[in-house]
Amino acid sequence: MPTVMPDLLAPSFVMGVISRVEGSPLSVSKYFGTQIGGANVERIRGRVANYDIMDRTRRVAEGRAPNAPAGTVALQKIGSNNVALGDFKEKIQLDYDKLIAIRQLGKGAGDLDIAGVRYIEEQVSFLKERQENAREAITASIFRGGKYGFWRNNERFVVTYAASPDESVDLKMEPTWVGNINGSSFSSTLQMGSGADIITASWATASTDIPAQLMAISARFLATYGTQLAEIHCGSDVWLNVINNDKVRQIAGTATSSAEYELVKQTTPQGGNAGVIYNRIKALPWIRWVVNDNTLELATTNINTFDNVKLIPPNTATFVADLGTNSPLKMAEGSEFISEGPNLPPVERTGFYSYGVFGYDPAVVWYYAHQRIGIMFTRTKAIANARVQ
Repeated sequence: MPTVMPDLLAPSFVMGVISRVEGSPLSVSKYFGTQIGGANVERIRGRVANYDIMDRTRRVAEGRAPNAPAGTVALQKIGSNNVALGDFKEKIQLDYDKLIAIRQLGKGAGDLDIAGVRYIEEQVSFLKERQENAREAITASIFRGGKYGFWRNNERFVVTYAASPDESVDLKMEPTWVGNINGSSFSSTLQMGSGADIITASWATASTDIPAQLMAISARFLATYGTQLAEIHCGSDVWLNVINNDKVRQIAGTATSSAEYELVKQTTPQGGNAGVIYNRIKALPWIRWVVNDNTLELATTNINTFDNVKLIPPNTATFVADLGTNSPLKMAEGSEFISEGPNLPPVERTGFYSYGVFGYDPAVVWYYAHQRIGIMFTRTKAIANARVQ
């Protein structure tokens, strides 16, 4: 019987399958453009990304006395930040014994068994989907004070949002822009610089003046970042309390509903609702609410315990200033040298990269997926989050 697998499982074919298969909805990474092939991705060499920080100024130029020389102004301070990138590398094995019927017996060399091809596609899709989910998880850490971590066991590093992981990653959000995000219960919080707390009463209480709190947050964004509050990300638990809030309903008027729902929604690759809905309250119609109840299966209390974890923590809200064409987040994609088989020279690859390698005794094909990634958070005064109820 002729050998039928090598031409079908050649790396060129496998790469074609991987590059055209979509994974999960990826509502957060697609929103911020940090997914594979996204708009806000920056490629670097190696595993450490660096960027400089030079803030704009709102200080007014000083006047001078008649005939006085020009005053000397100190140079604007320039800071820097380093982002260490994490390696996400996995492989799966497909045995020839399971794939030998990929072509129908008695058919020509060009006739493929659709079920067999689909089996390979689904396995490859599974491998890529896990890599996409890693980007989704670390991007969504922006809703948790910019922190995520890893449970570690020798070479295994498993992503977690646990408060005290074995290894921690901090996107370095401004400290007072994060308000009691991991608190077990509500308390007055969120200063956004110096001054009193802004979230002074729980949104679960119908009489809380939510519009006044939002206007105060918008004022702090204007004073510290330079633009007003434009978006709020939360789960449906917070959103339901907002639309039932007394002040929100009073401003909208008793003869009408307190909110409007935009027709635009994020969808899955198959066209279904991805669990993200865009809304506006009539009390403050220039602010868009992004209600997202999506989850990922993440490690919780240890490296071997997994559960579905909401990307936006319950009882919290994330506030985003008007960013215009700027993106607050970028996915840094590092490079590494990869050899795609025995006696093959290593080649520097950047970002998500996948390939197939043949093995023998027993005859197998290994599929590999690599990426070296990390989040660069460049607009540290444009995002704040807090426990609001």
